[in-house]
Amino acid sequence: MLNINRRRSFTLVETMVASSIAIYIFLCAWAMYMIAWTWWYEISPQIECQRIARLAISEISEGAIDATLGTDAWCPNSYNQRRNGFKWASCVDSGDVLPTITDLGPNSGHRINFKLENDPKGSNARSFYLGQDAYGVKAVYYLYVNNSPQIIKGTSGITDLTFEKADLALPLYKVTATAEKVVRGVKRSATYTDYILLRNV
Repeated sequence: MLNINRRRSFTLVETMVASSIAIYIFLCAWAMYMIAWTWWYEISPQIECQRIARLAISEISEGAIDATLGTDAWCPNSYNQRRNGFKWASCVDSGDVLPTITDLGPNSGHRINFKLENDPKGSNARSFYLGQDAYGVKAVYYLYVNNSPQIIKGTSGITDLTFEKADLALPLYKVTATAEKVVRGVKRSATYTDYILLRNV
């Protein structure tokens, strides 16, 4: 008589087949993990460089709120604040020509001098330029109203910054930033370019 309650265990062949399938699945998962990790290891420095370069140009273009008196270009009816980015450069109040790009010496092409709207409380002259600290680390600097250079946070790692007049008829400028970064022992560089059209000219 057949005992239907008898428990049957795996045979050796079934065990080997099941083990082979499990190992195959594990190796596929491990290979995918290694590919993803290698890709991230190689691409993350590039992403960091692009972030720094884009941040530098964004800060140059838009700037922040200037603490000196004057009108905010975004809201003409509000006072005691204004944008200090290069996009808001003005030659209306100052009577000067368009912003100038330094073309002599070590700052050639790496510095833009401009003026914001007229400020009765102090100078409205400003500059953005590529500078470096006492340790030789380069970054983007902003020359403030009191002629005091201030480093723009988050731009350490910039290796090159150039300004060009992009159009003879329009107040359009080309800004190119190159950043270099070492992340987990891997050095990468990235270049980002943007065009800035002056708003108040």
